[in-house]
This record gives sequence, structure tokens and C-alpha cells, in this order.
Amino acid sequence: MNCPACRNKLYKKDINLGSDTPASINVCYNCGGMWLMYSEISKIMKLKIFPETSIPIIELQNGISLIEEGTRECPICSSVLNVMQRHGVNVDTCEQCKAVWFDGGELKRIFELSHVPMPGGSIIQAILA
Repeated sequence: MNCPACRNKLYKKDINLGSDTPASINVCYNCGGMWLMYSEISKIMKLKIFPETSIPIIELQNGISLIEEGTRECPICSSVLNVMQRHGVNVDTCEQCKAVWFDGGELKRIFELSHVPMPGGSIIQAILA
């Protein structure tokens, strides 16, 4: 599977979220993005603290060219990903595959935002609705 943002290879990473709660994410070590199924997002969002020791945070390096949002393709079915914007954060979703692309650092930012009450609900509520 290739990264929808930079087309490099995605690497599967199995993580333990505590209490024997396994999860699986796909990470791009080039641009720092992550591909997660809705079910994995739900597991992560139920935590009280972001699992930084389990989920790699890779910042986007200068000079890496990314494919423009709104034209990125799902790494599973190749359909164009839908862009959802909420509270200043854009994420790319595939409703058919029930998965989300988070650019580098976005998963942690959205995790933090999801734990603060906001008008219109969190982006996670919108994605998983």
C-alpha cells in the first residue's frame, strides 16, 4: 500500500493501547502521515492520554512534496479521498473503505481537539457519524 500524500510505501505497525487493546496503523516514514481504519480511530479516541510511546509522531520534513488535498487517492480502492475540515484541521477520508488519512502530526492534534467540547462537535464525531 502506498501513501496517498507522497506515494511512498506505507508500513503496517501493530500497537498496544493498553488493557490488551491491540490496534493496527499504517505509517509513512517519509511524510509522517498515517492511514487508519475507523475502528482503530475509535480505539485511540477512547484513551484519556495520547499514546505517544506506541504511535510514532513524525514531523513533515522541509522539501518533501505532497499531493494536494482533494486529489489524493485511497491506498485501498483508489477513489479520490474526501476532505473534511473542522476547527482548522483537514483530514482525508474514504467512506467506502471506512478509513482516514492523517498528515504528519494531525492524529495527535485531532486527539487533543476531540477531548475538548466544541460547537458543531469534533471532527472525529463527524468522521465516524
